[in-house]
Amino acid sequence: MVEIFENIAKEGRKFGITLFVASQRPSELNKTIMAQCANYIVMKLNNENDKTMIKGIMPAGSADVIETTTMFSPGDCLVVGDACPIPLKIHVELAKERPQSKTISFWTEWQKEHESVDYGACLEEYLEN
Repeated sequence: MVEIFENIAKEGRKFGITLFVASQRPSELNKTIMAQCANYIVMKLNNENDKTMIKGIMPAGSADVIETTTMFSPGDCLVVGDACPIPLKIHVELAKERPQSKTISFWTEWQKEHESVDYGACLEEYLEN
């Protein structure tokens, strides 16, 4: 299956076909496919492997910019590649209608009163099954 995407990435332009690759973990993507990409839109990166991978595609002398992505807010991104001569930080307007899968407000949830849990009983039930 990966070979199909590799062929699209390597040969697709001849036929007017473009591949758009999106991932939260760029370091885990196929190296051949990533090497064929001319432009990257980089959002918040916390993982060192992902940062290292993206640093490898940065123009000479600008790899340190990737370290700033750790502090990005939702909508902040870095555009890198043929589309711009230097890495460009931009802010994309967030969707007006937010998806239902957004992250919960942990602080609010942790501050709520919760019923106590009998972990011993939970463990016993787990071990019985």
